[in-house]
Amino acid sequence: MKNRIWTVCCSFLVLPVVAALGAQAQEPELPLPLDRKAIFRTQVAHRNSKIDTGGGGVSVAGKGKPGGTPIFTQPPYQVGPTVAASTTVPAAEPHIFVDPNNPTVLLGAISDFSQRGGFNTTKFVFSSNQGATWTEEFLPFDQDGVLHTSDGFSWDANSDPVVAIDKQGFAYLASLYFDALGLSNGFYVATGSATASGVTFSAILPVATNPDLFSEFFEDKPWLAQGIRYGVAIVLLMLLPFYLIYHAVTPIPLDVAMKQIVYEGIEFVLMGIVLAWINR
Repeated sequence: MKNRIWTVCCSFLVLPVVAALGAQAQEPELPLPLDRKAIFRTQVAHRNSKIDTGGGGVSVAGKGKPGGTPIFTQPPYQVGPTVAASTTVPAAEPHIFVDPNNPTVLLGAISDFSQRGGFNTTKFVFSSNQGATWTEEFLPFDQDGVLHTSDGFSWDANSDPVVAIDKQGFAYLASLYFDALGLSNGFYVATGSATASGVTFSAILPVATNPDLFSEFFEDKPWLAQGIRYGVAIVLLMLLPFYLIYHAVTPIPLDVAMKQIVYEGIEFVLMGIVLAWINR
């Protein structure tokens, strides 16, 4: 017993000394000296490059690969005047898509804050002459400033717009919808058609909704695919990771999670096909 007491007392005496020696041994790291005489070059040498050596060392000139002066044979690129696709501000998160059937047709969307007391409101813009002129329109809201979706829900704001046009001429506008407090939320896609004359959207359909005020999930910025590819993208980017994580953190068996992925995946693929058929 006496030996144990003696050992403990010695430990309390020795530990501060060891800690002090260790702290003294750890010297602060000093920055490496800057050698202005050292010459650095990129993996591919640049002709006529010059390196500032700060008054010493060697100034490199003409040390690149030998060769003549480059000759440009194509006409120079011309930058035209700046054209505003949207005339209201403030706004953010613009996205523009080129029609794969007609490169002169452009469809864009932006999150606008000029309406309804400053709430996010998705606006879409359209050009049929490569962006020289634009028309603009907001996704619909009622006289009270409330946004409505085709599933009967009402929302205070929509945001994070993404647009697309497929090869059949169907137009898609994806947006996040949420309440004023950012609690209940949903991911929706407005569907319509796009031609050289303009774009129209006929329905705002739900992809994923979290209508509860205390929902554990909040949808994030949607990047859009079309048709069957849309359903497959939802399966790979949303359902698969969601249910695998759900299986990992809850007692749900893996086979049940996989069945849920398959069944909901079929649902989303069929929904993409139906939407394409409705807007054909």
